[in-house]
Amino acid sequence: MLLADFYLRHYNQEFHKQVKRFDASAQKEMRVHSWSGNIRELKHVVRVAVLKSRGEIITPKELDFDTPTTGAHVQFKLKTGDEKSKITAAIAHADGNLTKAANLLGISHRTLWEKRKKYGLI
Repeated sequence: MLLADFYLRHYNQEFHKQVKRFDASAQKEMRVHSWSGNIRELKHVVRVAVLKSRGEIITPKELDFDTPTTGAHVQFKLKTGDEKSKITAAIAHADGNLTKAANLLGISHRTLWEKRKKYGLI
């Protein structure tokens, strides 16, 4: 959890957020997760959780462990009302590569461009 807290502070600063901590349930899920991706996976999980968080505490619902499926990754599938944060997270995960972000989201590059425009992410 020390490393997760380090990345929490890092992404708070990067994304200008005020997330203070992981709640007990989120900490428990993080402790029992196998972390096959090691530090990179932890960094990604914390980054996405900070982006998805709407309050000061990260709960298990903000934790998206990397469980790829065919096509889009589960944590990046777009849902109504959640699109902006998923798009932001996918772009961050792809290190700004919009083609990779579109693939993660399971949408075309053009659709990603239109959605970025819609949400003021351009």
